[in-house]
Amino acid sequence: MEIKAKVIAHSKSSVNGKEIITFELEFPRIVLAEFNTHNMLSKNSSSSRAIPVQTMISSVRSDPAMPVRFGKKNKGMQDAGEHNELIKGMYTPQEWWRLAALSAANFADEYDKAGYAKQVCNRLVESFQMMKVVMTATELNNFIWLRDHPAADPTIEALAKAIKKAKENSSPVTLKPGMWHVPYFNEGYWRSENQDGRLEDALAISESCCAQASYRTLDDTIEKAKRVSANLNLKGEQPDDPVHASPLEHQATPMKESENEWGVSIINEPAFPKSWEKGITHVDRNGKFWSGNLQGWIQHRKLIPNNYRSG
Repeated sequence: MEIKAKVIAHSKSSVNGKEIITFELEFPRIVLAEFNTHNMLSKNSSSSRAIPVQTMISSVRSDPAMPVRFGKKNKGMQDAGEHNELIKGMYTPQEWWRLAALSAANFADEYDKAGYAKQVCNRLVESFQMMKVVMTATELNNFIWLRDHPAADPTIEALAKAIKKAKENSSPVTLKPGMWHVPYFNEGYWRSENQDGRLEDALAISESCCAQASYRTLDDTIEKAKRVSANLNLKGEQPDDPVHASPLEHQATPMKESENEWGVSIINEPAFPKSWEKGITHVDRNGKFWSGNLQGWIQHRKLIPNNYRSG
């Protein structure tokens, strides 16, 4: 088990210098709930409903995910430091955790043999599963501020440190409006039709690869991208089915303008200029433009119709 953070694409806006960065992360699922509280981070993650049962069981049996520290019990949320007391007088905490993982894997295996679905079998071993997550953000400071901290769970603290280190060791590519941040496509960016082929293909491949995080494989062909697009209903070809648009939150192009002179609003008629660039969703109190949870960048999801159901 190893917590990992790898930069997949790292770009900087030529307009205002705002950076956007995409990581591929691996970490124990036990801290996924804490990780998912950070709404400024766009995420696609491996799914217990997608990964084959025997693949999951094999992983849990051979190398189960576990806490980075087995802490001593204490009042409050923080532990009282490393604890090495033997369990039943003979098992280290790591050994006892592995026995628990083996037990859960055995129970999941019997469910699988009896013909139960992945969404049943794999739930039993989630506590011992390593997650693979694709994460994109323009706003990372708050996550690192909160989680790279002694008061945080030691496992998510280790993840925050890995993310911080990976970012510090990465250099962004400067992109102009009309150029695109596209994780998993070539070097992580698209410049023009002449240099990198059709933008439609670059976006499709990036979307597909980000979506494939749900089942831990990676196929970056345009043929696979077309199949994934159909499965996610990204083109709205199945009007009665929902559009699964979260994989489109990782692609973005720099806004042509990053700030707005926020004028006076009229009661019941707030100032919402129709001249705003397509894809801008709101402006904050500091006059900064946003597209979804990205500041200074137009998020691809915000450019497609029916990307969410209102109300």
